[in-house]
Amino acid sequence: MNGSDSENFLAKLNNFALVRFLLFAACGWTIVQLIAYFQAVIVIFTFAAILAFLLSYPVQWLKRFLPHSVAVVLVFLVSIFFLGSLAITAALGILSQGQELIDSVATFLNSLVPLVERLEEILNQRNLQIELSSLEQLFREQPISRFYH
Repeated sequence: MNGSDSENFLAKLNNFALVRFLLFAACGWTIVQLIAYFQAVIVIFTFAAILAFLLSYPVQWLKRFLPHSVAVVLVFLVSIFFLGSLAITAALGILSQGQELIDSVATFLNSLVPLVERLEEILNQRNLQIELSSLEQLFREQPISRFYH
């Protein structure tokens, strides 16, 4: 910036411009806070609007053959059936993966037991008398019991 540009900028800078900028920033911050506060409601209504838009096409197609109310009920029931079957399929996959996770955690924790025993031997060789058998017991029992409760 040369000297005339900085003088021009300072000439334009007055209290009215600063207050206007601060009010603009405060309004922006307020809008962001309102959106964050009503985020759940906005997401629900947006999802409902998208779903209604997408389901209107099958209803319009079925209206050629059936009355409007019957077409709406039929599309609703079919979509509930598809969403339910999708949810059941996903839930069964998640449960299967959860069971495999529990088994792998149990295997991992059982593989730590020899390491703890080796660590106890090393500490005994260095004349540090530390009892780690309770840690072994903890590795074997506690995490698996937390998964099943």
